[in-house]
Amino acid sequence: MNKKIIWAVAIIFIIIAGWFAVKYGGVFLSNISSKQTHIVFNKLVDGKFHVIYDGKDLGEGKGGVASGDSIAFVREIGGASHIIYNGRDMGVGQYPLLPGSNLVFFREINNKTHVIYNGEDIGDVRVLQDYEMSLLENHIALEREINGKIHIIYDGEDLGEGRGPKVSGDGVAFYRVINGKEHIIHNGKDLGDCGDAPFCWFSLFD
Repeated sequence: MNKKIIWAVAIIFIIIAGWFAVKYGGVFLSNISSKQTHIVFNKLVDGKFHVIYDGKDLGEGKGGVASGDSIAFVREIGGASHIIYNGRDMGVGQYPLLPGSNLVFFREINNKTHVIYNGEDIGDVRVLQDYEMSLLENHIALEREINGKIHIIYDGEDLGEGRGPKVSGDGVAFYRVINGKEHIIHNGKDLGDCGDAPFCWFSLFD
């Protein structure tokens, strides 16, 4: 008899828990699903790649990045790669990025890779296996070789020698070798070296 009571209480509890999950959990899931999302992919059409954005064929192109209601991708025009941004030809370029509402891409000028930021050439960036830079919606930091030394350029300002820039919020941090040791420089302040660690490492966040 006691077992039957226990089972009855357990079943009632499950029913009540299920009702709460449907009532409150369902509202939560509904709120999540109501957030608008976008999708971009490439599709082979008559032997050529097209960019498909939210089900709409935007014509020939490759790759594609989207942010909010904006989209950028690469299209071959006259034998050169051009950046197409919201339907506009932004000129020759490669590898578009959309940090927030900004358009960033790369263009070869005089055998150097320049960063084009919202249509403005902000100078060259050092290239190793990747572009040595960090960017957010309103800030950009990059490495640039100046007189044989690597400098950090942050929002157009030369912060001096360094490497490995990272930006977050209104802050910027990077490494600088001082007296043979790597120091961490954060918002212009030397935080010191990393002691006897085999390498220096930091994480920057809001």
